[in-house]
Amino acid sequence: MKNKFHINRMGYMLGMAKSAVCTVYGKVFSLVDVRTGAYVYEGRLSDPFTDGESGDTVRIADFSDYDVQGRYYIKIGFRRSESFDISPFPYRILRDKVLDAIYMSRCGCKVSAENSELSVFAHEECHASPAEYEGKTYDIHGGWHTMGGYEKNVPHTCLVIADMLYSLLMFKPAFDDHQRARMEDECRWGLDFLLRMQDSDGGVFQSLYPTNTYTDGMPETDTDTFRLADKSTLATLRFSSVTALAARYFSADLPYSRKLASASQIAWVYIVESSEYEHYKSKFGDTSNEPDGIYTLGSEFMWTMCELYALTGGSRFESMIEKKYTGCLFSGFGDRFTGGYAALAYMLTDKPKKEFILSFIRMRWSYRADRLWLARCSSGYHTTTSAGGGFHYGSNSRILSNARQSMLAFLITGEKKYLTCATDSIGYIFGCNPIGTAFMTDNRNGFCRNPCHRLSSAAEADMCVPGLVVCGANALPFDPFSKWNIDKGTPPAKCYVDNKYAFSTNEPSIHFSSPLLFISAFYDCLDKSAFNTLTGV
Repeated sequence: MKNKFHINRMGYMLGMAKSAVCTVYGKVFSLVDVRTGAYVYEGRLSDPFTDGESGDTVRIADFSDYDVQGRYYIKIGFRRSESFDISPFPYRILRDKVLDAIYMSRCGCKVSAENSELSVFAHEECHASPAEYEGKTYDIHGGWHTMGGYEKNVPHTCLVIADMLYSLLMFKPAFDDHQRARMEDECRWGLDFLLRMQDSDGGVFQSLYPTNTYTDGMPETDTDTFRLADKSTLATLRFSSVTALAARYFSADLPYSRKLASASQIAWVYIVESSEYEHYKSKFGDTSNEPDGIYTLGSEFMWTMCELYALTGGSRFESMIEKKYTGCLFSGFGDRFTGGYAALAYMLTDKPKKEFILSFIRMRWSYRADRLWLARCSSGYHTTTSAGGGFHYGSNSRILSNARQSMLAFLITGEKKYLTCATDSIGYIFGCNPIGTAFMTDNRNGFCRNPCHRLSSAAEADMCVPGLVVCGANALPFDPFSKWNIDKGTPPAKCYVDNKYAFSTNEPSIHFSSPLLFISAFYDCLDKSAFNTLTGV
């Protein structure tokens, strides 16, 4: 039977917005206590309207003002939803799941698992052979298999490390000692790999990929030689940003911190000699051929300059920030734009800051958050895709980026609508979407069970590695399986297939998942964040 109730399968948080999307006729709904069978709340459904992204006629069951911990279901007439929890910390469990998924993605070492659910994915050392590039041999072991296959992507690796470090910097009370130790260990594992990916001239190789990306089998059975992709400005910029950030975070380990700082600054020397830097620093740089008239590497340059300024306090970085800040959106935590990280670096540094830049960042955040709120209000499933990006590859990553943007706007303004927007975005990821499926892997019903993920497919069990967010609905699927199974004319938000062959809709990545560390910690310590001090900066 077609799902008529779309709920947040992770559960709802006490004190936060709580709603479900219903595609069943009715005017009122009831909330029923699973344990007692008692009707504990009754509310009016919203007026029906057609959601343009899915084609569904929806009604919203909003029960935000019911705030009693327990397990419930929604009932409309004779129809009822699946059961869900209302609890103080529904997202706390995500941290260990995501950290487990990142650990299981390690490359170049033996990976074991104490957790019985993960033991079937344990594997031996893999991909430890050196790679050759233009006659030179490079030690490229380590890092993580960043996406569905066994490739290792440097820009994605940088995002994962940045998410972990900023989560620890901003929401330290949310993590217990064991979780902090795990996150720091994973950061070092990723950073050591990044250092190997830097060439002697300071440039950084974009990625490593096996010759045959589609063979099945556990990682250690994949004996194809890794190929090094060319060095790129994008990879070098993100490398410089993240090693500068890590040099500050690991300052107590002075030799390691100095090594990271040196690598970051050598990478910057490589960058300033590039044609992309000449294009960026030009006051009247031609952006006519760029998407939306925006130079897409602009936010990457700003992030790097802000991190290097936070590390060194150097006047050259300070002056470049002052020259270029008005051209930066200061939003985005993903593949296309990373200006959100730039803003965090500048606002959280202990180096001198200019009030006019801080005010500009706040203005940008509020403007972006208002756009996201308008998009959320126009969507039947309260998603924010119409504010940019749409339903294309990685739509879930953009929704999580938007959620973080709304969270930060809430922290600097106190506007409750921004918090509601973020909470609804998380609800979308975990099942309050047109598919009715939580877009994170788990071996429970209602979650993604068949990701396009080689390690999950290779294990001798009908299971998947839990804790991985998949790319999500894609109106322009490019793999044959999705094309065969998504009918022409399907609404964008329904262009999704939970199948291991559907890599344009169901491929996971650890950089899609790492934002959940930040998000879950945010909800655990709304009043304890280091960021709260920024409202008065």
